[in-house]
Amino acid sequence: MNALPALKRRVAEARTVLAGQGLETETVDPIESSAFAGFEIVSIPNSGPDHRTIRIYMAIMDRVIGRTDVVCATTKQALPSALPVFRAIRDGTRPPTR
Repeated sequence: MNALPALKRRVAEARTVLAGQGLETETVDPIESSAFAGFEIVSIPNSGPDHRTIRIYMAIMDRVIGRTDVVCATTKQALPSALPVFRAIRDGTRPPTR
């Protein structure tokens, strides 16, 4: 599951799903962990009031037996200061172990 081809496949699938939900992918970064396979995505909504100023942060953390997603939202302007908070939430969360 942690192999690069599998991770690339999951990222591609996530991009497709998010696009279908009206979200444009802005950035994708791996989450370094020996406990799970994961990546974080920042997306921009394609509709809604002031949608171009909104950023959606998602951390996707997989184990063979399950997945945990963390989803947070903020503005483009606040994203740099919000990312450490979002990552602290992410780091306090783990996918299922059984």
